[in-house]
Amino acid sequence: MSIKIEQINVKNLGPLNDFPPCTLKKVNLFYGQNEHGKTYLVEFIYKSLFKNKALGLRELSASGQVMVSGLEKEETLFSPAIRKKLEDFWEDDLPGLPRDFSKLLVVKGADLDLSSGNPAGIDDKILKEFLSGEGLLEKIGSSIRATESSATYENGRISGQQRGTVREYYDLQGSISEIDSRMVEVNQNISGGKRFELNQKIAELKKQKNDQEQARRYLAFTLAGQISDLRAKLDSLPGDLIAEVDKLIQAHQQKKTDLERKQQELEKQL
Repeated sequence: MSIKIEQINVKNLGPLNDFPPCTLKKVNLFYGQNEHGKTYLVEFIYKSLFKNKALGLRELSASGQVMVSGLEKEETLFSPAIRKKLEDFWEDDLPGLPRDFSKLLVVKGADLDLSSGNPAGIDDKILKEFLSGEGLLEKIGSSIRATESSATYENGRISGQQRGTVREYYDLQGSISEIDSRMVEVNQNISGGKRFELNQKIAELKKQKNDQEQARRYLAFTLAGQISDLRAKLDSLPGDLIAEVDKLIQAHQQKKTDLERKQQELEKQL
């Protein structure tokens, strides 16, 4: 993704006391007479975006921001006062193509000497290297052999002459397919059989638990019925009869105690 300056907002920039917010296009030209602020603007952009202060840039009292797209999901704001700069976004150590910073190129009128062999200072090599990604793509393309470059990629698979790295790709695909087949076999014959056995055991235990739960409920229901019947019979007995029975039981207990006492006295006399 290309990194691009979207907008510049700056105030009190040297000769540019009143510089209205400027929304930039792909290519932008700032022109004017000498000492009217063009270099001030370039130095403000540089100080906003980069950390390197070894260029001997003048001190600026200007305030403002430079809005940049392509670094994050939303536009990123930079200014001379903000410590975070473009260097904090370098990702050249990550795999894949590096970020494209070619759209940040600034050329001043006095610095058109990028190519000494061209009076304009710019030739095809410079354009490929700085203003587009063609130079990098050509460098990558030169390292790709003919066998690989003629191969095609479709529906997630590479097709081509089975030589070189393409042959290695097919060999690896075969090895992967064989491993997948072995894994399916292992799951079916070993892991799958063990899982089946455990599932059977779990089903059996669940059935036993269900049977015991039903038996517990039936026993509780039966005992509840018996208790209810006994309470009903007890409630149906007349109160005076129960009192008479209690007296008889107490008299029986008293006579039994007296009998045991007399037997003990008789044994002592003998």
